[in-house]
Amino acid sequence: MKSRVELGLSISEVANLCNVTYSVISGYESNRYYPTKEMLHLLSSKFNMDYMCMYGWLYKTSI
Repeated sequence: MKSRVELGLSISEVANLCNVTYSVISGYESNRYYPTKEMLHLLSSKFNMDYMCMYGWLYKTSI
């Protein structure tokens, strides 16, 4: 998984892709705000990644 910097994207570009403000994306990156599940899903779809892995969440199966 590559970061937005590794992809050559600015905060403004990511904000425009997700239809949010610069301060929202900046807030996520600085841990001032936490994205909703809906926003995680949107980000994962834009960047082709599984949002459950973005924060190290593991899939759990019931026994």
